[in-house]
Amino acid sequence: MTNFWDLINIEEFWDKRLYFSEERGEVTFYCKDCKDIVEVERPQAGGYTFICKVCGGKNIAIWTKQWLIEMYKLKK
Repeated sequence: MTNFWDLINIEEFWDKRLYFSEERGEVTFYCKDCKDIVEVERPQAGGYTFICKVCGGKNIAIWTKQWLIEMYKLKK
């Protein structure tokens, strides 16, 4: 499972690290095409591209599971 510290060196996440609390949970991936929380592949270690293992899409939102549930109004 990917966690916040795996993403810390990605420039887009630098500001977010100040607001991240580890108690909020692991970094989770939501596929906007599948409309569900999914596992992803990361073709380049340290890269910002994530590919959904279900549909192969790259339209992925990244945050904590709780935030994704609230944001996308998912059933727990």
